[in-house]
Amino acid sequence: MKNLLTLFPVPASIKYGSGTVDLTNSSWIILPENASFPLKNRVMEMAKTLANKFVPAPRVTSGLPSAGENLVTMKRKKSLHKEGYILTLKNDKGMVLEAAEDAGFFYGMQSVCQILENPASIPCFEIKDAPSMKERSYMLDISRNKVPTMETIKEMVKSLAAMRYNSIQLYMEHTFAFAAHERVWASYSPFTSEEIMELDAFCVDHFVELVPNLNSFGHLNRWLKLPEYRQLAECDPPFIHKSGLPMQGVLHPCKASLDFVDSLYKEFLPNFTSRKLNIGCDETVELGKGRSAAVCEKKGVTKVYLSFLKDLAAKANKYGFSVQFWGDIIMHNPELIGELPKGITALEWGYEYYHPFKEDTEKFAASKVPFLVCPGTSAWQTMLGRTTNMLGNISNAVTNGCRNGAQGILMTDWGDGGHHQYYPISWPGISYGGALAWNVKSVKESEELLPYGIALGFAPGKNRNEATRLGKFLMDAGRIYDDFKTRVSNSTAFGRIIPSFMRESHVSQWLQDMKPAETDKVEKHMRKLYSELISHPFEGFVLENRELLNAFQMSLVSLSFLRRVLGDKSKWEPAKFKDGLRHVIAEHEELWLARNRSGGLYESSTALRNAMDFDPDSWKER
Repeated sequence: MKNLLTLFPVPASIKYGSGTVDLTNSSWIILPENASFPLKNRVMEMAKTLANKFVPAPRVTSGLPSAGENLVTMKRKKSLHKEGYILTLKNDKGMVLEAAEDAGFFYGMQSVCQILENPASIPCFEIKDAPSMKERSYMLDISRNKVPTMETIKEMVKSLAAMRYNSIQLYMEHTFAFAAHERVWASYSPFTSEEIMELDAFCVDHFVELVPNLNSFGHLNRWLKLPEYRQLAECDPPFIHKSGLPMQGVLHPCKASLDFVDSLYKEFLPNFTSRKLNIGCDETVELGKGRSAAVCEKKGVTKVYLSFLKDLAAKANKYGFSVQFWGDIIMHNPELIGELPKGITALEWGYEYYHPFKEDTEKFAASKVPFLVCPGTSAWQTMLGRTTNMLGNISNAVTNGCRNGAQGILMTDWGDGGHHQYYPISWPGISYGGALAWNVKSVKESEELLPYGIALGFAPGKNRNEATRLGKFLMDAGRIYDDFKTRVSNSTAFGRIIPSFMRESHVSQWLQDMKPAETDKVEKHMRKLYSELISHPFEGFVLENRELLNAFQMSLVSLSFLRRVLGDKSKWEPAKFKDGLRHVIAEHEELWLARNRSGGLYESSTALRNAMDFDPDSWKER
């Protein structure tokens, strides 16, 4: 039978009975015995959102009402999955929601709210639902310039909960206010210990775990570039990478570095109620190029890496935390996977649709090492997203992860190059990742329902049709990238050319391969959607309209610059380019402060402003 109910994430099983039921005169939502305050708070909140669909408005109770009709009756059933539920409607006595634990009731009530979009005509049904993945986590990069305000991050937590995520990580390198290290974070508006504890409590109240994330080996250039920390750096002076970029972000794996990280853990970790810690340890490119060169030559780089990883894990374990780490370096020598410390969880990451999740997850599974799959939103360094890649990357990760026993998903959302993409560009990826991690068998249906899912998670209380139209528009904007024949890894050409191109001293292969004619189809597609946005903005989405308009203007300016860099001078007007970029930067700086703190904004704007006086022909000399 065709599905009569539209639900997102898609439930594991729906069966329909005969007939429909009118629940418009029902009012009582009866909580289960021993309901926690988080469940009580969320259900009372849900009841308020349903008020405009009922007369009288739904009411919530822990007792047995002496009058009135039941809308939902919650009952504990210990045999169910701890986050699963069974929801049934057989007659006008109301819905029955069964779950073992409060998280299951919370997710079941989310389905109830969607079903009650039309309470006058609900088909009889039975839903049996439980997640495909145990850990469903989202990670936001707050170290590449953008640090969200508390209001923004709390709204994000609500959206994640609606998409059935059960944990969140804030990727940190230098954006926690360590008391003795103010020089490192002074201009970046970091999270304080008080804010972490406040956010932790808010997350708990929404059935989300706030997992600490602190890179503890690599990506520490903002620390190690300062004189007082240079003795801890693997390379001083910086190592010059093949890209021509100076690199000074990796710790020298020695006792002094270990003691330094331990001092950070001691201050950072007690602010969290979670007992997990993501210690990072990815992309340690300089390892073996400096102070550890001799020992790496003798033992091998990966073995030296593994030894320090074990030491870091032991320090975290001392504080009662189990460890997650990025699995890219250990994959250099997969025969060493079996030597990873007991209890550690590997993070198998990759951001292209063709990433070898199947092969890599099989290697972790064969060594019995717990792992999460880590796809991405495909939003960073794109300005408008990469919808096709995003869908393929996430489905690849989740399907192969589930097949090979992954503990869960860590949906990554990075800010490389200055974090110039706006938050809505990430909404499709966040929504799709949550949907598949909840129900891995729903790949096709979740993609079809994705605009509705975006509306549900990121525009609660707003006009559902208009919000769904916005969701579809976001996906359409992300397909502009498909018009290029030449592919750019982990970015789009127009998302990378201005903020990143000038800081690269080499010439990327994609730039050598690309032809100016490729930009024609892209610009036509881009202007078509841009015109639609101008003529038909999204009602009730004032901030999102401004963000999307500037994203398109930024993309068009970048596209004109790209065409000129590729050698096409026919439409190049330097004065017009600079005026357009000035407008984009001014708007970017205003929009930044609508969701984020001021720290990091100057650095992000500078990445755009540097293009003003850049010679577009200079790359040929590299």
